[in-house]
Amino acid sequence: MKFKDIINTVLELDCFDAYCLADRLGIDLVYDNDMLQNEPAKLVCLPKHTMLYLNETLGTEEEYLIYHEIGHYVLHSDQGINKLFNNRRLEYEANMFASLCLVHADLTADYYSMYLISKGVPQKIALDFHEAIYQYKQTELFGDCWKILEC
Repeated sequence: MKFKDIINTVLELDCFDAYCLADRLGIDLVYDNDMLQNEPAKLVCLPKHTMLYLNETLGTEEEYLIYHEIGHYVLHSDQGINKLFNNRRLEYEANMFASLCLVHADLTADYYSMYLISKGVPQKIALDFHEAIYQYKQTELFGDCWKILEC
């Protein structure tokens, strides 16, 4: 999926509060360590009900994790959420979705990395996001001949 498509998805949702977005999408947030098996968060989609299980002891990373799992729900629902395994491309897309939500899709600033890290985003993901924004801006300035962005 192209980075620009992820940006457009975030802008279309027009909601920069993770808890309200989960509610709007019909995703119930459930704090239950027993369901997680040492994972910080897990999205479970049933035919008529979707639950996002969260570790009860999450800190600053909670909002990021909610957005990350919502990213899977929104971007990858056609691929069978419960059947997603550790696919690097899908994880990258969900990371970019979550990061865009956290910065409120503001692509004009240059503080991304430090801000995202302060919100509990792992440093590597924050740096990947910073690079994706840089590449996106270059493509917007110089056109698709500069580089075709794919997540």
